[in-house]
Amino acid sequence: MILKTTVGAALIASAAWFSFQPTTNNPAFAATEVVTPTLRVGTAIGDLAPEIALNNPKGKQMKLSDLRGQLVLIDFWASWCAPCRLEHPFLLKLNSETKLNILGVNFKDKKNNAINFLNSYGNPYDELVRDDLGKKSVNFGVYGIPESILVNKDLIIIKKFIGPLSNEDYKIIQKIIK
Repeated sequence: MILKTTVGAALIASAAWFSFQPTTNNPAFAATEVVTPTLRVGTAIGDLAPEIALNNPKGKQMKLSDLRGQLVLIDFWASWCAPCRLEHPFLLKLNSETKLNILGVNFKDKKNNAINFLNSYGNPYDELVRDDLGKKSVNFGVYGIPESILVNKDLIIIKKFIGPLSNEDYKIIQKIIK
């Protein structure tokens, strides 16, 4: 009797073990066999940056996704913004000393004022777009300027800088991109 119970228990355990082996014939396992993680689209560090599509000063639409494959610093700025003037030399320095692609998003500004500002102080931007009403920037999580967001080649947010870039921020960016 003990032998029958032991053999029976061994058969049940074997059947259970084989039923959970990874095969495409096992519907219970097949449902969990392929798991593809998805990134959350959002504005926090680690999120996939939301799409932003705005026109450049010449009226041509440009999308953030057009820059996939490049390290990008998105800088939200305006000519009327005093702190934006403070960070401007650091943007110029980043543009001249690195291969970082800098996307300037001109926030609630008059086109001529923005162009005059860049003509006077230099243009650090590889790409420049305008957000006349500020709605796209707010959807991107920006509520005040200047604000800069560093995204990797997959457009995942890796660092945010609230307020004007400083020398310390410049060094942080340099360290990240090397």
